[in-house]
Amino acid sequence: MAIVTVDGAPGLSGRYPIEADGSLTLPLIGRVDAGGLTAEALADVLARRLDVFVKGPLVRVSIERPERVFIFGEVKKPGMYDLTAGMTVVELLVLAEYSGVSEVLIVRTKGARVPVLPEQTSPSDVIRVNLRTLEKDLDTGDLSRNLRLESGDTVFVPKVDPNTVHVTGEVRTPGSYSVPDGTTVRQALVLAGGVTEYGSLRRLRIVRVVNDELRRYSLDLDDAVQPGDTIVVPEAFSFFSPTFPLGIGESQGSQGFSFSSPAVPLGTGESSRRPRGTIRLGSVLTLTPSLALTRFGIDTNVFNSAGDRKVDFVAELTPQLQAAVGFPRVQFNWSGALVFAYFHKYKGERGASPSHSASATLAISRRMTLAVGHSIQTPKDRYTPELDARVRRHERQLGVGVKLGPWRRFHAELSGSDWEVTLPGDVTFLGVQLRPTLSERIRTVGTTAHVAVTPVSSLFVSAAAANHRFPLFSARDADSVGLNLGTSFKRRAFVEGQAQVGLLRYAPLDSTAPESTIVNAAGLLARTWPERAQLGVRGERSIGSSFRPEFPYAVVGGFGGWMELVLPRWFDVVGEAYHDQSDYRGFGAVAGADRPRSARERTVRYTSQLGVRIKGGGRVALEVSYLQRLGDRALDGWTRDYTGWRTNIVYDVSYRFFRIQRAKGSSIRGRNGITNY
Repeated sequence: MAIVTVDGAPGLSGRYPIEADGSLTLPLIGRVDAGGLTAEALADVLARRLDVFVKGPLVRVSIERPERVFIFGEVKKPGMYDLTAGMTVVELLVLAEYSGVSEVLIVRTKGARVPVLPEQTSPSDVIRVNLRTLEKDLDTGDLSRNLRLESGDTVFVPKVDPNTVHVTGEVRTPGSYSVPDGTTVRQALVLAGGVTEYGSLRRLRIVRVVNDELRRYSLDLDDAVQPGDTIVVPEAFSFFSPTFPLGIGESQGSQGFSFSSPAVPLGTGESSRRPRGTIRLGSVLTLTPSLALTRFGIDTNVFNSAGDRKVDFVAELTPQLQAAVGFPRVQFNWSGALVFAYFHKYKGERGASPSHSASATLAISRRMTLAVGHSIQTPKDRYTPELDARVRRHERQLGVGVKLGPWRRFHAELSGSDWEVTLPGDVTFLGVQLRPTLSERIRTVGTTAHVAVTPVSSLFVSAAAANHRFPLFSARDADSVGLNLGTSFKRRAFVEGQAQVGLLRYAPLDSTAPESTIVNAAGLLARTWPERAQLGVRGERSIGSSFRPEFPYAVVGGFGGWMELVLPRWFDVVGEAYHDQSDYRGFGAVAGADRPRSARERTVRYTSQLGVRIKGGGRVALEVSYLQRLGDRALDGWTRDYTGWRTNIVYDVSYRFFRIQRAKGSSIRGRNGITNY
C-alpha cells in the first residue's frame, strides 16, 4: 500500500494499492510502474507526471507494508493471503480449500515477506496442529487449539502418505496412520488405541473414494483396508453386551431384581453404559453428570424370620457427578442416593402366618471417591507403567501395573478398609480387611477369544468384645478363569459362548478340615443386527455358593453379627467391559435364636432373555428365570430352601445424561410348603 501526499492538491492525496506487478494507479495520470523504485524515486516520478496538471507539485510517498500470511502444500489455492484481524488457522485452510489431511505445520517467522518452509528454519519455530483433535474441540466449543495467525506465518499442509488410513469416531486416539500393504481393519483399530466403551464394532463403516465419489462399505474386521480409507466407528446402541456376567451365587436378601447406577453393571446381567453427556470447562476440567433409577427390589425376608422385615418395595435414585482434571489424571466422583422403602415387620413365628405392621422409611446417603492416577506414555503404547490410588471414606486402594501391549496388562491391587459398628447389647465389632489382588487380562478386538485370569486372596480379621468373649479368625481365597469364544456370520449375526470355572477355599482357623467348593458357570448369547432394531436371546446357567461366617462369634444379649462376600469376577472386552468387584454386605444385628451361627447357600439359576432395541435409545426385553436354592443352616447337609420362576419385562429410556430404567414382573415360588413369606 502506497500513501501519497500531494501538497496543494488534496484531492490527489490518498492510499493507493500496489498491484502484484508493482504498479499503482492515480487519478489524472493513470497507471504508474513503481517496480524496483524506492519511495523517494517514486515521489519524483509522480511529481514529473503531475506537473502537467499541477504547477510545481510537492509529492511525498511512504510505503505501508501489508500483513500477510502464506499457505502452501496440499491445498487447491496456495499462495499469499492478507491477514485480517483475528484470522485463525482454520479460516485460512478454508480459504485455501484444503481436504483430507490430519495435520498442518505453522512456521512462525515474524514479519517474513516470503514463505518459509519447515526445513528452512529451526524446529522451535514450527508449530504442529492436529486437525482431528481440533475438529473435536470445535464441536465442544473449545477454541484454545484454533491458533490465531501472525504476520509472516507460513502454513504448510504436508502431502498425505499414499498408504495412510484415517480412523475416526468412537476410538481412543482418532487420526491418520501410515500402514503397510495388507493391513486389516482390526489392525488399524489397534493403531487407534481400540474402540471406546461407547463404540460398536458391529456397525463400523469404511468410507472410500471410488471414481471421485464417496461410498460407504461394511467390512469384516479381517478385511484389508485400502490407502485413503476412512474407518468410522459409530456409537453403540446395542442392548446385549458381548460379555455378560455369570453368577457365582446369590446371597440371602433381595429376591426381586435390581438396577444399578450408570457406573455399575445392571443386575439383570447386562453391562451398563453410562449415558453420554459431558460438560467441558476450558481444556482442563470435564464434568459428567448422570441420574438413574438405580435399585428396585422386593421380598428380602426370604426365611420369614420372626422380627425380620419384609421389604415390599425399595426404590433408589442416584445422582452422580464426576470431575476429571488434566494430567496427571485427577478424578473426583460424588454420588448420592435417595432411598425409599416400604416394608412389613413380622411378629409371628417362623413359617407361620404372621401378624404385621406396615411402615415406610426414607433415607439419604452419599458417597465420595477421590482417584489420582498417573500414566507415562511410551511409543506404541507398550510397557507403560500405571499407578492409581483411590481414597474413599474408610477405604483406601492402591493399584500398580504395567501395560505390556495394546490389549494385555498385568495389574496388582492392594486395598484396605476399616469399620466400627455398635450393636445393641454393647457389642462393638472392629475389623480390618486386606484384599491383595493380582490379575492378568488378555483382550482382543472383535470376536476372537479373550481370557481373564484373576487369582484373589482375601483375609478377614474381626473381633467382638463383650464379656471377654472373642471370635476366631477366618480366611478364604479363590481362583477363577473365564473364557469367551464367539463368531459372527455375514456381519449381521453373532454367537458367543462363555464359561467360567473357579475354586473357592474357605478355612476357619479353628477347623482342621478346610472346605473347597467348585464354582462354575456357562452361558450362550446370540444376537442379530437389523438396521433399525436389534433382536437377541441370552441363556445363562450358573451354579455357585455364598457363605455366612463359618467361624464362631459372640452372641450377647441375643444378638450377633455377620458379614458376607461375593467373589470378584473380571471380564473385559474392547468396547464394552464388565467387572463386579467384591460386594461387602457389612455387619448387622440379628436375633441369635432365629439364625444359626453358621450357614451357607447354593444357588442354581437359569436365565434367558429375548429383547429388541429401537434405534434412538429405547429397549424392551422379556426375561425368564428359574431359580433353585439349597441351604445348609448348620453345616449338616444340603436341603432345598425353595424353587421359583420369575418373568420380567425390562425396559429403559435415556436422553443425554438422564437415564431411567425399570423392570416389572411377577414370580411364583415355593419353599418347603411355606409360601407366605
